[in-house]
Amino acid sequence: MKRRPLILICLLVTLPLGVLTWAGLRLAANEQIVQQSRYRGPMEDRLADINTRVNDYFQDLERSLNHLTAIDDFEPSRLRQLNRRDPRLMQLFVLSPRGQLQYPNPTTDLNRDERLFLIQAASMFTGQDLQAAVQRVESQSLDAERSANSSVPQAAVATRSSRSMPSAPQRSGTRSPSDSDQTADAADTAPMDGNRIAQAAPVILQAIPQLPTVDREAEQQQEVVRFAYGEKPIQNLSAFASASGWFVWYWDRGINLIYWQRRSSGHIVGCALERARWMSDLVTLLPDTVTEEPQRSETTSLPTRIRMINASGAAVYQWGTWEPPDGARPISEVPLAEPLAAWRLQCFVPIDELITGTGRSARFSLVAGLIGMSMASLLIVWFFLREYAQDMRRAASQVSFVNQVSHELRTPLTNIRMYAELLERDLDQLQDVEQPWPGLEKSRQRLGVILSEGSRLTRLIANVLTFARHQRKRISIQPQQVRPDELISDVVERFRPGLEDAGVRIELNRHCTAQMNLDGDVLDQILGNLISN
Repeated sequence: MKRRPLILICLLVTLPLGVLTWAGLRLAANEQIVQQSRYRGPMEDRLADINTRVNDYFQDLERSLNHLTAIDDFEPSRLRQLNRRDPRLMQLFVLSPRGQLQYPNPTTDLNRDERLFLIQAASMFTGQDLQAAVQRVESQSLDAERSANSSVPQAAVATRSSRSMPSAPQRSGTRSPSDSDQTADAADTAPMDGNRIAQAAPVILQAIPQLPTVDREAEQQQEVVRFAYGEKPIQNLSAFASASGWFVWYWDRGINLIYWQRRSSGHIVGCALERARWMSDLVTLLPDTVTEEPQRSETTSLPTRIRMINASGAAVYQWGTWEPPDGARPISEVPLAEPLAAWRLQCFVPIDELITGTGRSARFSLVAGLIGMSMASLLIVWFFLREYAQDMRRAASQVSFVNQVSHELRTPLTNIRMYAELLERDLDQLQDVEQPWPGLEKSRQRLGVILSEGSRLTRLIANVLTFARHQRKRISIQPQQVRPDELISDVVERFRPGLEDAGVRIELNRHCTAQMNLDGDVLDQILGNLISN
């Protein structure tokens, strides 16, 4: 079989199978995506329920802290008593209406907790982070009051606005809330450095005389506090309405929370929460790590792992019976409620087990379609090959029949030519007598036609046999010593009567009298075809 039919047969078989395979794989992949989407919905609802618990906790905490900071007596001993009495507080502080730190006052004697708090919060207070956040919240309250044009009661303007507070710290008044995640990432992974305290602390410590260990440590801390708060910037904060809210503060191990409230006197009362305490309370609301999967039968029988991660992507708390591999992507993810909007809840499931069995119908359809298409293609190919083979056999039989007929015709044709030549010789002898036969010349012409047509028929048979040998790729050349001039003259003489009757004048220039090694029959056939055409 030739190359082109083979290529067509291969394309006829492979193209439909390839298209069907591609369509089946796409269908199976889409079915897996649908399965993941069906599972993602219940998991997001589950994370939303957990997020609701977190939101309820901070709302309760907010109400409690709002009551705690509703004080107008800023006597240090009373504030210290409130601070010691509530284990949720790391430090209570008060800012004056002009933005100065009134309690704990850096210029007075401080206890150890107050000194440590001021050292930790120096960048926040001196960098105006908290004051800038307060100004934004109160400015929004004033804008709402102006837009109402006195049509809204004053009580509506003075409502608390903790929902408008950003969840990440603002280092300066020009910072936009969109920068909070970048700040959170940097602060969650490393403590603050590069501020005035870090730069000046070595100089201050070298200037302090050698004291007993406890006194020397306290004196060092006191000097650092005095240096950091020595030049307190003054802020004109006297014309703002009452407001309260959360402030997110990053230091040391990560996120720290401050709840603040502005009193009618213009003072800002804030409380920095003990990080270990509120995180412990938050973890208490969440399921235990070793507990069984809740609502497992309602969604799927697959194990899960739920993580609460911070702004830098580190896991703060996690639970569930499945341990995801490194680099696993969560099937669902939701942000936590304020003030932990930079944190997220993630749900992980074994994707391989989730999609196990999915796409089975698509794969079954694919396999069935491939089998059916393969059988149909093979049937078509078999039918095509059978028809092709029959055509080839039919053509071969026709060629064989023509060859047989040609061989059978050569023998009687040879005899006809031989007897015609003998008759021509007899006519030549009759021409030599004294009284020749009157119709002799006409008979000679008729005999010449017989010889000419016999030669022509001989050439046709030779052509048929040559074509048959060519079809069988068995053309054989039998070279022998032949004079080309004599062979060409014989061929021309055979065609001369017919050509002259047709008005064709023949001019023959022969210049090859030497013998040459060639197949005379092939040359005779070529010249005969050329002249007869």
